[in-house]
Amino acid sequence: MKRIFSLSLILYSLIVFSSCNTTEVSTTTLSVKVPVEVADTTSTATKSEAMSYAFSQSLTESLEEDENLKEFIDNLKSLRVEDFYVKFSGIQSNQSIDSIDISIEGIGVIATFENIASSNPPQQPEINSSILVLIGNILKSEQELTVLVSGTTNSAPMNFVVETYFVLKIETSSP
Repeated sequence: MKRIFSLSLILYSLIVFSSCNTTEVSTTTLSVKVPVEVADTTSTATKSEAMSYAFSQSLTESLEEDENLKEFIDNLKSLRVEDFYVKFSGIQSNQSIDSIDISIEGIGVIATFENIASSNPPQQPEINSSILVLIGNILKSEQELTVLVSGTTNSAPMNFVVETYFVLKIETSSP
């Protein structure tokens, strides 16, 4: 009887410990870099110094395609967006972005910036924590995120890149 009890206890322990998952928490960044091309659609006869040129461009980034995130996809338990910041690159010294809205598909505008020049450092807008939760929910459920940028510039043609960065806290389980 003692032997059966000992074997049962060992078997039970093996089952319990082999079925336990360990949880790992990691911090990483999802970057969505949206290239923007502003075309000059006006004739030379109607151009003026105070003219603005509109643009709108979007890009979808998949978690599976992102080098920082693809290793976490299979064992993802939770995903939170901790922070958000934006960098603008490719703006020439005589160019500026008059205004720009950054939107997330399914949420709407999350940040607006004005008077962005080539010398501007990365921008870190204050975003309500409930918006960050919504972004995290979209990322977890859809495994992708679509970023839309739209606004106006002071000149055209013009090419620049809107680099958005989402700082993520990811919890994974390992079998």
